[in-house]
Amino acid sequence: MDNLKEKENTNTGTINISLYEPEVFFDGLDVETIESEYQGFSIIESATTIVSLDENFVNEERLTLLKKQYTRELIALILDEDFEYGFDTKADVLVRSQMQLNALAVKSWLNWIFVENFSNIPVLLGILRIIARFDYREISPEGQTMAGMALSHENVEVKECGVRAFESWGTVESLKELEKLKVSTQWLQEYIDEVVSDLRKEYNVHICQENR
Repeated sequence: MDNLKEKENTNTGTINISLYEPEVFFDGLDVETIESEYQGFSIIESATTIVSLDENFVNEERLTLLKKQYTRELIALILDEDFEYGFDTKADVLVRSQMQLNALAVKSWLNWIFVENFSNIPVLLGILRIIARFDYREISPEGQTMAGMALSHENVEVKECGVRAFESWGTVESLKELEKLKVSTQWLQEYIDEVVSDLRKEYNVHICQENR
């Protein structure tokens, strides 16, 4: 049987309607088995589920590979290089090259490294500087999660890097995160207030508030 058929009665007789071609979604599977387990268009939903499961498997496999083969290299690069704003490092190049292969896995990987090294200040600073160079949506949501965690870190330098990340992304969401941030270190609070002021002007938030 090339196609699974559905019969439809009409005034002119009975016609067969081809609903789907099983070889497209289930190449190599027994058609009679498919026909007994999947009725009508539900086979398309089943095919979508299989594709989704395959994608999840690929992402998990890639994440495992990143953890095992690239974690030490990335941390070594972070600890070995001096980060300068506006200049890519070997760590940046490594992360960007992996992002081109599987962005979802890389973002999960970076978040995992961040959590696992939450007491390792140099590693946190390196990760924060790397993610700050990506577009807001490109690194979302893990990037914003890491930057948010940095804002609550006890280390002032980590806090500053978190602020710089949100400043670099420069979105309304960044503004909302920084507006509620209060720190005891005067110079950092002044910096935060300056960034908040700039973002409010960019998005005309002060005008909206005054008109409420």
